[in-house]
Amino acid sequence: MNYLISQKQLYKLMTKYLNVFNDSAHKSRFEHYLYIAEPSGEDWNLTLSYDFIDGELAIQNDWLENYVSWFPINIDDGADFVKDWFEETYNLPVNSVVHHNVI
Repeated sequence: MNYLISQKQLYKLMTKYLNVFNDSAHKSRFEHYLYIAEPSGEDWNLTLSYDFIDGELAIQNDWLENYVSWFPINIDDGADFVKDWFEETYNLPVNSVVHHNVI
């Protein structure tokens, strides 16, 4: 079955996914970094990190690939969407976004 949804509806779903993630995530600040990790059993998996000095947002690649797999977007568009959501949610400017396997 194929379903057609508007871009506005898609963005609403993508934002809801990120908000649910954020609600269960552990946030911590160390030196000039903000770390956001998601629960994984008894451990935490680092998902996002933000550098207050240069405004770089680093996204864990496996998490980003899983995120975009839920929506009809590519990984770069997904990273841009996460950037915009992060800026709005945390009221912090993001100057650059990187995504890789180990942060």
